[in-house]
Amino acid sequence: MILMKKLVIFQTHPIQYYAPIYRELSERGNVEVTVIYLSDSGAREYFDPGFNRMVKWDIDLLGGYRYRVMRPGMELSNGSFLGRNDRKLLSMLKNEQPDYILLYGYSSLMNWRAWWYAWRSGIKILYNSDSNARIDSPDNTVKSVIKRIVVGIFFSKIHRFLYPSEANAEYLLKYGAGQGRLVWSPFAIDVTRFLSVNTVSNRKFEFIWIGKFIELKRCGDYLQALTVLEEEGVVFRALLIGDGPCKGEIVKAAGKLIHKATHFEATLFNQFACRFYYFTLAGSISNQ
Repeated sequence: MILMKKLVIFQTHPIQYYAPIYRELSERGNVEVTVIYLSDSGAREYFDPGFNRMVKWDIDLLGGYRYRVMRPGMELSNGSFLGRNDRKLLSMLKNEQPDYILLYGYSSLMNWRAWWYAWRSGIKILYNSDSNARIDSPDNTVKSVIKRIVVGIFFSKIHRFLYPSEANAEYLLKYGAGQGRLVWSPFAIDVTRFLSVNTVSNRKFEFIWIGKFIELKRCGDYLQALTVLEEEGVVFRALLIGDGPCKGEIVKAAGKLIHKATHFEATLFNQFACRFYYFTLAGSISNQ
């Protein structure tokens, strides 16, 4: 009898674009999956500062796979390194006895404790993030030197790095990941949710941007690109969907487009509704 390998995944909270992946992995049955969440925020209604509003996702984020929650009811407003941790972490890991753990990033005490325990126990560590070397801090500062040392130590114990983009691969290599430990792992899409929509050939928009209206998501770059197209005489229709602290300046910037071909929705559409908007595209630009 061949026993399945056990994988324990650490996440701060249930996330709408990761839960379907965990469900799919469990259904395939090639590996025994358990997700350990710090909080169940996300599976219930919560305040998202990026969207600047209360959010309740309209899809099941906890069904179809095994999971455990360390601190049910915990709000994630404390995003500090020390605040994202729980004393039950090590006991949970000891009970699970995994062959592999998967960590997302290194910016929490929770991940560093799991990393330390796995390394000391001979458990192989997988790592995933979407950090981008092209927007990383300059290399000539004291902070960057310290970061290179600390992150280098963390990366030295990682078995495999799952990278979703070239920019992320550049980041990993910059901090010592090593080309031989990189594994291409593109962002997965729950296509069944989109295939259930009755597609229509009469598409309304050429470009779409969906996400949080925050500085990090760089919606201004999207609007700048539309401005360039307009200056070159290209006729197009564009759509923005989202909400957040930068909404006011984004509305103002969108209003400067001369032909007024940009449709703005200052509303956060949920997962069910967003799929209909994706099918209004001839080409899409999305940012979650």
